[in-house]
Amino acid sequence: TSNKLDDRDADFMIYGSTTQTNQYFGRTFDVNDNYLVVGSAWYDDGGNASSGTIWVLDVNDSYNELIRFTPSDAGQSSMYGYITLLTDDDTLFVSQVGDNDGKFFKYDLSGGISGLTNSAETVELGSNYGYYMSLVENKLYVGAQGGADDKLYVYDVSDLSIIHEFGPDSDVPYGTAGTESIGPSSLNGVTVSQSDNVFTV
Repeated sequence: TSNKLDDRDADFMIYGSTTQTNQYFGRTFDVNDNYLVVGSAWYDDGGNASSGTIWVLDVNDSYNELIRFTPSDAGQSSMYGYITLLTDDDTLFVSQVGDNDGKFFKYDLSGGISGLTNSAETVELGSNYGYYMSLVENKLYVGAQGGADDKLYVYDVSDLSIIHEFGPDSDVPYGTAGTESIGPSSLNGVTVSQSDNVFTV
């Protein structure tokens, strides 16, 4: 890290240790009152191209870097660290999208960075998953891209149980949004008319 002010009057300029060219440091990050977590799915760890990594920095100590972390089983093209999400109580979620093996990890950092190794939980979802993740209150949303059978999963943050899944053969099916002009018609004896995009029943 660096406390050097630049010409844009930034309070801090933050760099991860052992940064690399074209690693996209800062492409994904999240922050709470204790930690700033930055991910780089294109980082080459231990000679493994795009194995990915995350940096955990201390918000209350001038963004001092606490650790750079890559799971031991992340290999070439694993792309760990594609998305990082933090809750207010120091629960960290990190997605891994490479090698047709989409998954996400849950870590408890409330007791410190040792949680990266002794509290890890993993949910494996398969190809395409982990490209999209979002936290809303006590729910984690995980989506996919690129597959005909892709779904959107909603997890309970506390125990990672699935609350809902949206998509083919799921409890809340999805449809294709679109627009269509209709004229006067009858539906169960009720006349429906359209004028200037206002429907009258």
